[in-house]
Order: sequence, then C-alpha cells, then structure tokens
Amino acid sequence: MQFKILEIRDEGTHIPVLAVRMLAENDVQRYYVHGRCGYPKDGSGIVVMHLDNQKATVDPYDWPSMGFGTRTMGNAHNFIYENFDKLSDGDVVDVRMILGETKEPVESDRFYEQRRRHSDHPRFEYPIDPNGCPLCGKVEAHNHDV
Repeated sequence: MQFKILEIRDEGTHIPVLAVRMLAENDVQRYYVHGRCGYPKDGSGIVVMHLDNQKATVDPYDWPSMGFGTRTMGNAHNFIYENFDKLSDGDVVDVRMILGETKEPVESDRFYEQRRRHSDHPRFEYPIDPNGCPLCGKVEAHNHDV
C-alpha cells in the first residue's frame, strides 16, 4: 500500500491528513485489504484520515455525515483521489485553488512555522528543513543573529 502525508488548506483551515491507496503489495495485505475488507483490486480506494483525530473514510462524499460539512474534505478527498500519483509527502491540497477561487496553492504551514520559529528564537540552530534554511538556504546547522 502507498501512503502520503498531505496538508489540506481552505479558508482559515489547516488539516494534516494521511492518504492511503488501498492496493495490496503482498499476500498478507491482499488477504485483508481486498479479500476481507473488499477494497477494489485496482487500487482505486483512497482512504483519507485526519491525523489529529483519526477520523477517516474511503468515500469522498461521506465527510458531511462525519460532521465535516460539504466543502473542504469532500473537495480535497476527490482531488487526492484524482491526483494521488502526482502528489508527494508534504504537498498542499488547497480547496480554494481547486474551486478556482485562487490561482495558486497557498504555501505550506510548515514553512511558515519554520520562519516564525527562526525569528522568535534567533539562536536556534538551523536548518529544520533538509532543503536548507528558510532565510539563507544553508544546509549545514548554523545560527542567525536577528
């Protein structure tokens, strides 16, 4: 099975999720996933789970019955289903962009948090992100005096 950690965003919303393609890769998984639980053998079952409360569903239209309304999770789940192979860990699924309300997805909150922590704690060693310091791009650990 394949899984990805994604960040769902909407107006005033930040939801970290786990998306799992329910496609068995070995006999044990096949027995349970397809044999016992009945997930499609073509891998079209994509479970999306909130990481903060562990509420999950394979049905994009089931979110309202779980108390999540009709906008954010349903649209995000459909987008994840249609684009699973194109998505990577940490990608932002921006419902405003999906619905055409904005042209580009919002930046991930994890980058904002890194910059905020960096400016609040100038002696904190960086980088947090393996891609480099969000202020100067250095990959090795270092400090900034701000």
